[in-house]
Amino acid sequence: MEVKSGSSEKYGPPELRITASKKRQLYKLATIFLSRYENIINLVSSVRFDAIIVDGTRNNYQIRHYPGGIRLD
Repeated sequence: MEVKSGSSEKYGPPELRITASKKRQLYKLATIFLSRYENIINLVSSVRFDAIIVDGTRNNYQIRHYPGGIRLD
């Protein structure tokens, strides 16, 4: 999981800040984790990565949930 905050749209909306590099790192870490637990190896095909975006300021924010929002392909 990675959590970031920012007060500027300089680099675009938070959804666009999930880069290909971050996706590759997530995939590597998930593969390592899943390979250590033989009893859940069969679940690999059903693993899903959601994206949770918290955007705005402390007093005025939005939370957006994208089920399966991080695709590793």
